[in-house]
Amino acid sequence: GQQGRVVWKRGEISFPKATGTARALVGGFEEEGGGLRLTFGVLSTRLVARPGGVFMGLIKERQSDIRPTFLGQTEITAFQLDLASRKKTLSLCFEGALLPPLSPQAVPLVDLRPFGDPVFHYSAL
Repeated sequence: GQQGRVVWKRGEISFPKATGTARALVGGFEEEGGGLRLTFGVLSTRLVARPGGVFMGLIKERQSDIRPTFLGQTEITAFQLDLASRKKTLSLCFEGALLPPLSPQAVPLVDLRPFGDPVFHYSAL
């Protein structure tokens, strides 16, 4: 793993290209002159250098001694990440799920927290 500096800040973020339900919810904040007020880490270039990189912040549940995560500060209930297509997309759902639980595209997750993981990483068998 890489070592480097992270500066934690609190500010507003917005999603100018959001569509659908996400656009309606986030757009309400933007029309009021701001985005979603979240805590986020600004990473040093050393942390994002190769080899390595960083997690995308798509973790919802964490122990209390772990810094806030993006999903943990929102009402997002599900997400779908498409890295296979030419246009990479992240779909966020604010209500219910994006796919039925038994859909062939849905991957059952394994919670590693009982084995000492401090956050609910998305692990699949």
